[in-house]
Amino acid sequence: MALRVRPLLGKELYENRGVCVETHDRENQVIIGKDRVFTFDKTFGLNSAQEDVFESCVKNLVLGCFAGYNATVLAYGQTGSGKTHTMGSGYTTGISEVEQGIIPRVIKLIFSEVEARSQKAEFIIKCSFLEIYNEELHDLLDDRNAAMLERGLLTRKDINIREEKNGMISVFGLKEMTVKSDTEMAGCLDLGSHNRTTASTLMNSESSRSHAIFTITIE
Repeated sequence: MALRVRPLLGKELYENRGVCVETHDRENQVIIGKDRVFTFDKTFGLNSAQEDVFESCVKNLVLGCFAGYNATVLAYGQTGSGKTHTMGSGYTTGISEVEQGIIPRVIKLIFSEVEARSQKAEFIIKCSFLEIYNEELHDLLDDRNAAMLERGLLTRKDINIREEKNGMISVFGLKEMTVKSDTEMAGCLDLGSHNRTTASTLMNSESSRSHAIFTITIE
């Protein structure tokens, strides 16, 4: 488990808010206040870079997928804590390479590895994007008119979660896109980000008011 501390936002700097969390990255410790110390597998301080998080926590998980292992990266935290920024589950358009989060970096690494192995094997790469909002499931890659869906002129597809006999949890009715390049998959990420539910909060003017799962399948 890794913990990342985000820098103060412009609104917080304007209000003269102070930093109440201190990180000691060598010891992988976080100190809250004067003496409340918590130890993690990895910590990233205020000035940590997107690349640092990816290289330390995610890169080897992606490479393990090519050895037949499944991998999950989960971001957890309150609204405004920087989950969307770190995961890179927002738009890829207009984002500099330095600021790209985990998912865009995963996409690039996957297709780089596919290219490196192209003489030995053929690959099929698919992706899906699921949103959970108010206990309802939404397919973020459903390219039907979002405005018509909101006005009730179209009905959302039925998406069901089922537990199979082997104990695995599967999602049925979710659109899965086959993609042939990192550009195509980034386009799916942008489409899903556009369709996500957002609302203003005291912490974040454009908070992603839902849980989202971006799944990549490598065959």
